[in-house]
Amino acid sequence: MSNGKKISRRRFLTEGAGVAAGAALSACGTPTAAPVETAPTKGSVPTSVPEATSASAEATATTAPAATAAPVAQFKESPMLAELVKAGKLPPVEERLPPSPVVVDPTNAVGKYGGTLYATGMAPETTNDAQIGAVAGFFHFSDDLQTVTPEVAESFELLDDNKVCIIHLRQGLKWSDGEPFTADDVIFFFEDFQFNTDLYPTLGTNWQPGRVPMTFSKVDDFTVKFEFAVPNPAFALLHYSGAPIEAFRPKHYVQKYHIKYNAKADDEAKAAGFDNWQARFKSMVRETHNYGAQDPEMPVLGPWRGVKFDRQRQY
Repeated sequence: MSNGKKISRRRFLTEGAGVAAGAALSACGTPTAAPVETAPTKGSVPTSVPEATSASAEATATTAPAATAAPVAQFKESPMLAELVKAGKLPPVEERLPPSPVVVDPTNAVGKYGGTLYATGMAPETTNDAQIGAVAGFFHFSDDLQTVTPEVAESFELLDDNKVCIIHLRQGLKWSDGEPFTADDVIFFFEDFQFNTDLYPTLGTNWQPGRVPMTFSKVDDFTVKFEFAVPNPAFALLHYSGAPIEAFRPKHYVQKYHIKYNAKADDEAKAAGFDNWQARFKSMVRETHNYGAQDPEMPVLGPWRGVKFDRQRQY
C-alpha cells in the first residue's frame, strides 16, 4: 500500500523481566510499498455514527466519506527505487500508485526509506508496538484517537438500521509482491479462514452480533457487503480495538496452505513437521496478521513486513 504510517506513541520496549522475544521487521522495498512524500490528506471519518433520519428503514444509510486529498502536482520517487525506474525495470511512481492514494502528513518529518526495525515483546505471539506499526487496516485511528480516516478502504455505508455494512475498498492497491488487492482477499479471510469450521469450530464473537453469524458477500472486485441479525454500528472492521484486525489475506499466496485449494496441503503440512494442514495454515497465515512467526514471505499491504521472530530466553 502506497502510504506511510505513524508509529504508536507507546514505547517500543516492553518494561519488565521474564520472557523476551526479538522481532525484526523490514521496510517493504517493493514497487507498491514506497511511502509518498507530498501534500497531506484532509478530511476524516467520524468515529460516531449519526442517527438515521429517513422514514424508511430500508433506505436509511450512514455513509463514511472517502478522504479528500489536496491536489498533488508531483510525487517524489523513493531513492531506493529510483535506479530501477531509470533502468526501465519499474514504472514511475505516478503509475504505481492507486487512483486515490492515501497521503500522510508526518507528525515531525518524512522518515527514511527502507531499513530494518527491531523491537521487543513478551513473546512472538504477543502484541508489541513494532507489530502494530506494520498493520494496514480498512480504517486508521489518528494518534489522538479522535478521528478515523480511510486506509485500505475508501469509505463505508451503514444501511437498514445499521444491519447492513458495505465497505468500498481502495482501488489500485497491490500486495508487496505486486499482485492486485481485491475483494477476493477479504472474502477468503472470512469464508476460508474465520468461518471455516475445520480451522475454528467456534465462531469468533466479532462475527456473530446478537449471537447470530453475520453473512458476507462480494458485490464487485472492490466492494464487500456484510449483513447482521441486529443493528451493528460498532462493527469491528470499522471501530476495532485491542489487536488490530486486518480482515484480508493474499489469497493468491496463502491458498497453497489450504486443503480447499491444494489437495496435497495435509501431506505437505506433515512433511513440514505439523500435525495437519490446519495447524500449518494457522501458524503460517495467523488470525492476527503480523503478530507472531507467520510465513515471513507472505505479502503485505502495510509499510513493514515481519522477517524474523525469535525467543532469546524464557522462564
